Amino acid sequence: MKKIMSSGVVGLDEILGGGFVCPSTILIAGGVGTGKTTLVLQSLFNAARNKEQCLFIASVSEPVTSINNYLASFSFFDPDCKNMHFVDAGELLMEKKDVFGIIEENIESIKPDRVVIDSFLSFAGRNKDALHALFAYVKRKNLQLFLTDVFSEETLNEHYIASLVDGVIFLSMEEGRRWIKVLKLRGQDISIKRHAFKFSTAGIEVFPKLKLELEAKVSGKKISLGIKGIGQILGEGVLEGSAILVAGEIGAGKSLAGFHFINEGAKEGEKSLFISLDENLATVSRNAKRFGFDAKSLVDKGLVSALYAPVVDLVPDEHMVKLKEALEGVNRLVINGVSSYQSAFDSMWEYKNFLLTLISLCKSKGITSVFTTDTNPGEYYPAEIAHLMDGIIILSSAEEMGVRRRYIEAIKMRGSPYTTGKKLMDMTPRGLEISP
Repeated sequence: MKKIMSSGVVGLDEILGGGFVCPSTILIAGGVGTGKTTLVLQSLFNAARNKEQCLFIASVSEPVTSINNYLASFSFFDPDCKNMHFVDAGELLMEKKDVFGIIEENIESIKPDRVVIDSFLSFAGRNKDALHALFAYVKRKNLQLFLTDVFSEETLNEHYIASLVDGVIFLSMEEGRRWIKVLKLRGQDISIKRHAFKFSTAGIEVFPKLKLELEAKVSGKKISLGIKGIGQILGEGVLEGSAILVAGEIGAGKSLAGFHFINEGAKEGEKSLFISLDENLATVSRNAKRFGFDAKSLVDKGLVSALYAPVVDLVPDEHMVKLKEALEGVNRLVINGVSSYQSAFDSMWEYKNFLLTLISLCKSKGITSVFTTDTNPGEYYPAEIAHLMDGIIILSSAEEMGVRRRYIEAIKMRGSPYTTGKKLMDMTPRGLEISP
């Protein structure tokens, strides 16, 4: 039975298929400043805290003294940890000593469970045969060996080290975001996607991409959207677990539709989650109160929880992890201004996959969701995401004899009968009301 060792890095074990098979040799590669040294030291210190013996060998490019200085900002760092051992290979190289021989001497005396050689090319490049011998030696000793060094993904594919090691983890930075990707891990079921990560006081936190939920919690129960007169269009309501898109131009009443939906759930004792992407929660609460919705009271009663998630600097994978946690025990979800998510992605494909994963998560829990979105001038609804939705409701307006009228119309509703055609709708102090 193979032995699996935890990486000690939040979220990383999940994309590794459980952790690292021991013994094995793992290369942590990437550009300058991507977090290679932090990742391996976080792994070592957390392992040392669990009574493992750990050995860190620093190269000439990163002496032990400078490493200790920057580690002080991380909570995993413990300068008094008895199970952490350091060797400064830079000094050994300058003294022209046998670095590999001294490494083996330290392994014999310390008997570590994990060994890191940081920036290994600074001395391994001079003696490849000695490096091969070291790999064989640590395997015989049943040790976990980590190597780090600077590589681009292209140069890594052409370097001899990639074929020698058992695993390769690649760290990168692109357009202000940090990414981690497992390029190779022998004998394990890994995720080959790139995953977001960030630095925090705890060190590195990895955010595994959520998998698409293939099973849905199916119900025949009908859910009311709570708008006065909506029964003329939707009858008893929409099927529980449906994803409904409420689209319309600015000022059409989309946010109000979301307030109605949540307020109706509160009347039934159902819990709701409201996510605002465009406005802070104080502004949202003030606007809701103008139409008779006491959001603060519902929050205080535990019937509504609210989250403000501005898309500036939003990391989608991290956000999805938070959403999954926040959706526990929730019956209804409103995401106000869902189209704002699009700016957090490099492509429309990534944006649609994010929404598809979120909708599948809601369906797996039987959560009925409402997504509001602005439409561009001349646009009926955002066609690129319409196929993901079970229902689409359009809010619109038109000027008639100098008066601007508001209308509501259902154009799609899977599994539920609905009336076609526009219905006149007013925005009153009590919210939206559909005329008979």
